[in-house]
Amino acid sequence: MHPTPHNKKRQSVFCRLSFFIYLCSSMKNCKPLFRLLFLCLMLSITTTMLAKDTLSTRVLNQVWQYAATIQETDTLPRRSFSYQRFYLHVKHRNILLMAVPDMYPVARRGPKEFVGESLNLNEQTADGKMHVRRLLDVNTIRHGRRTLETTNQHLLPTIYGETMVADYILSPFYRSNRRFYHYKVSMNSEETMRIDFHPRAINTQLIRGWATIDAATGRVIDMEYYGDYDMIRFHMYLLMGSSGSGSLMPDYCRLTARFRFLGNDVQLKTTVHYNLPAFYFADRERNAEQVRRLMNRLRPDRLSEEETRTLSAYYDKLAQDKATDQLKEQQMEDSLALAADSLNTERSLFSANTYEKIKDEVWDVVNGSLLNKIQTNFGNDNRGSVRLSPIFNPLYLRYSGNKGVTYKFDARSSYALTDNSNLSARLKASYSFKQKQLYLQIPLRWNYNQRKNGFVGIDFSSGDRVFDSKLMNDVIKEQGDSVDWERTKIDYFRDYHVVLHNNHDLTEKWSYDVGLSLHYRKAVNSPGLAYSSFDDYYQSSAPTLSIQYRPGGWNGPALTFSYERSIKGLLHSNMAYERWEFDCSYKRKLKRLRTLSFRAGTGFYTQRGAEKYFLDYTNFRENNIPNGWDDDWTGEFELLKSEWYNASQYYERVNFTYESPLLALSRIPFIGRYVEMERIYLSALSVKAYTPYTEIGFGLTTRWLSMAAFIANKRGEFEGFGCKFELELFRKW
Repeated sequence: MHPTPHNKKRQSVFCRLSFFIYLCSSMKNCKPLFRLLFLCLMLSITTTMLAKDTLSTRVLNQVWQYAATIQETDTLPRRSFSYQRFYLHVKHRNILLMAVPDMYPVARRGPKEFVGESLNLNEQTADGKMHVRRLLDVNTIRHGRRTLETTNQHLLPTIYGETMVADYILSPFYRSNRRFYHYKVSMNSEETMRIDFHPRAINTQLIRGWATIDAATGRVIDMEYYGDYDMIRFHMYLLMGSSGSGSLMPDYCRLTARFRFLGNDVQLKTTVHYNLPAFYFADRERNAEQVRRLMNRLRPDRLSEEETRTLSAYYDKLAQDKATDQLKEQQMEDSLALAADSLNTERSLFSANTYEKIKDEVWDVVNGSLLNKIQTNFGNDNRGSVRLSPIFNPLYLRYSGNKGVTYKFDARSSYALTDNSNLSARLKASYSFKQKQLYLQIPLRWNYNQRKNGFVGIDFSSGDRVFDSKLMNDVIKEQGDSVDWERTKIDYFRDYHVVLHNNHDLTEKWSYDVGLSLHYRKAVNSPGLAYSSFDDYYQSSAPTLSIQYRPGGWNGPALTFSYERSIKGLLHSNMAYERWEFDCSYKRKLKRLRTLSFRAGTGFYTQRGAEKYFLDYTNFRENNIPNGWDDDWTGEFELLKSEWYNASQYYERVNFTYESPLLALSRIPFIGRYVEMERIYLSALSVKAYTPYTEIGFGLTTRWLSMAAFIANKRGEFEGFGCKFELELFRKW
């Protein structure tokens, strides 16, 4: 057991006491009375220090245990009302602000100060998430849009949990996080204490601040803290609830956030009042003046001078625009009675105004589709949804030695048929500028039983280039494992792959997936080769079966068995093969945002074509469409040449990854404030003519990008070194 800061302090006090006793006993030349007085003074000081240390320990223990004292039956109400207001000030802006998600409405010319306020109904869902519905809304941003919405997740922090906001920011009031913070406890009054806390190392996952504590119970009364995460520097003040489960959540919060990016400087101030009395007003269309009167009547506090000025200018402009529209309508009516030349003049004026409106709309569409994400709902009760990544945004690039610069695109759509079924489609694309190759994946799903993960799907993929594995074996036999694939003249085959399958979870421990796998491989260049000749295309049709067993349920390891056999003549198949694969994967979430990932597996072919065959494994293949750091930077071989994925009739692989927000570099001053996560990679592989192959890597992610460095080793000899980079800007926005 590691000693707490208070135990260490107590040990230090006893050491000082022992030293002073020894010092006093050695003062033989001093008078006995003086020596006695000196010893009493030292004992008094030491006793005071011990008393303070005991008080600090007691208060901190009360705070760490407070959440556990709340009865489980005392739950938060399902419905509550709140008031929220923001004031946005764009201090500096340039054209680069348009590339930031949701910032385009305030990036263009025009006002630099914006205000929004809303009266909300908060509804807690069955899984504990809070859904916010705006009952009354005022927003001075262009077209009523929202910006810096990523800060909304800060507005309901869980201060007694391991993380305060989503899956980041380690709370100082969670016991296992105490090793990351220094605490100072002082007395405010007989009823309250004050705790000042600051991190032991400056890091984006840690905060500094103070809190007022109820001395009797350990309840946090109010709290103020500072932090810096994901390019946003924030300052938060919280006034917590007073009793029951309500004391675990805030009654009032005030957030000040600042975003700076390449010369742009935006400041946001947000105020939220929770647990307000119910708002009763008719749900109907209202004009601006009615909304203004309602908001003035129901607003629980007063506006600042800046907010009052900005809102007044907004309402004045609405009134002016309304008067202008009425004047235009009157002019259009009057123009019908005028002469032809006068009518043409009015049309010209009207066309000029229309042109300005159309130009603004076009710019909005261009920005929305090219630079920013598109998210919208459709259908009855918004059952359908569409999510598109930006069509062109330089912030969505990645780099690796094998593929060079890669650009990603992702589009997905779904429509809920019932509460337990839906239709979904997705388009995942990746373009490698080095390979000049476009990769596509298009999964279509009918989820007929979402609770049991039951779906019927059709998955289409294209862009993968493979070799004739028979030909590769001939080359390896002649040149050994030191084949220079770039100089070896081997034609590629372009692979078009379709899988029709049905998946279903029988229980928490057992799942199955059964289907049909179709491959159509077309030669990129059809001339004959030096080693052998082959047809222009090869086609295979293979029934597939996959069974997964999870001994500990969804939170434990997963053991997967896969079987695939192509039958010659089935659906015009001209190839026959049989493949078996076994895989074990486990991702363990540890405390303090640490994660341990492990994957091991093997696969082999028991039947191959006599003359021509392709080796294509399910669990051992190159991922040509990356999905991000967490999705595909674990369980991959980063430096392994793509040719080795289908050069052996068997494989054995092991991958291990450990990640932590406070590992090594994050503890270094100045550097640590930018590091969000660090990872260690260990991978080993055994394939024919390339055994053993190992990779060791170290990676980290910052607010700007993710990066990793890898070293490869083959049979105890240095094989190569490589790096990988991916822009992480606004990934969580």
